[in-house]
Amino acid sequence: MKKFTLALACIFSLYSSAQIGGNGVYSFLSLSASARIAALGGTFIAVNDNDPNPATMNPSLLNSSMDNMISFSGVKYYADVSGGDASYTKAYEKLGTFQVAAHYINYGTFTSADIYGNINGSFTAADHALQIGWGYQTNKYFNVGSDIKFIYSHLEEYTSYGLAGDIAVSYASDSARGVSAALMARNFGSQIKQYTESDEKEPVKPEVMFGFSKKFPHAPFRVILTYRHIEKFDYTYLNPITALSVDPLTGEVTLTEITFWDKFSRHFILGSELVFSKNFSLRYAYNFQRRAEMKLENKGGVSGMSFGFGLHVNRFYVSFGMAQYHVAGMSNHLTVSTNPYDFFRKKTVAAD
Repeated sequence: MKKFTLALACIFSLYSSAQIGGNGVYSFLSLSASARIAALGGTFIAVNDNDPNPATMNPSLLNSSMDNMISFSGVKYYADVSGGDASYTKAYEKLGTFQVAAHYINYGTFTSADIYGNINGSFTAADHALQIGWGYQTNKYFNVGSDIKFIYSHLEEYTSYGLAGDIAVSYASDSARGVSAALMARNFGSQIKQYTESDEKEPVKPEVMFGFSKKFPHAPFRVILTYRHIEKFDYTYLNPITALSVDPLTGEVTLTEITFWDKFSRHFILGSELVFSKNFSLRYAYNFQRRAEMKLENKGGVSGMSFGFGLHVNRFYVSFGMAQYHVAGMSNHLTVSTNPYDFFRKKTVAAD
């Protein structure tokens, strides 16, 4: 446990000065097609239960209750952009719990043209990742986990290969207290093959984050808080077109100021699950960064908000999620999970 925490600290110090925009590749690794993750703000790392989907984001959530679970997720973004996830989880008593997952984003079909604007066909673009994760319970309260991601990116005639990884530690109290917490560093890695020979190898954009959740024993809801990008406090963006304003009478130039609260709040995702029973739950989240960056100045709508629900029907876990990035529309996510072994288990009949 001490060695694992030290590894996290080393990764944190390595990337503590890293920028988060415009200097990394394979940004699709931060997206998830999972309906539950989408409904809870897009990043969700601190609830310890039998759902294998959050474990694709935080491997320290892998546990034996997910044994033999398979899960499929699909998402429809805007235009022709779509994505999907698939995973299989297997637990071993002494070795821990392992998960194999695949993730892809398809950016659709584009019109190809030469430098003079003559159309000469079409092309496609997509990103893929194969992930192998491991989680292990070190004692009654703590789990550790790590994973490795093999990345393949194809953009028109250009291809790139890379490797990335995550490392995490999580805490789960007894059910009476209902507290879970997690600390993780994700997506640290680099390209192995650049898109072109003239390119320099670029790192994968890393992130260090903390998550916390609390399930209240006498109330049907769970509060979930995620703090992203611990490695960098200020990652606000000033649009150069709107950052400067000129007074038409005096000609005085004013630069838009970003307040401390604006910088601080953008790290947070606040979510909640209303758990009415083990078979039905409602979900809602507010992503402060998404709200600040994607809303229109005169019409915010529900940008930055996300919604969803979960159902347990017979042997299937079904989840649906909607995430509002912009007033132009929502992304829609659907997840179906099941344990195939449940179909072959005979129901126990009580004796008269």
